[in-house]
Amino acid sequence: MNLTDMRARMRRLAKLAQGLAQEASLWKQCNAPVLYVRRLEYMEGVQDAVSGLEKARVALAKMIQEEETKPSLFG
Repeated sequence: MNLTDMRARMRRLAKLAQGLAQEASLWKQCNAPVLYVRRLEYMEGVQDAVSGLEKARVALAKMIQEEETKPSLFG
């Protein structure tokens, strides 16, 4: 995997996290007739997913930074 691929993955992870955060926001605002406990379980799962995506995005950012600061073999 090269830097271009890693940057693209990082953008996709950020987009997924943004979409899930929007989902969480919509559920916080809605009055769907679901059991409160089930809504909390769902929201916790969405928040866990957002957290996991952000953790993966940060790990990719670190990998990219390390690759960018490596001394060039040709330079």
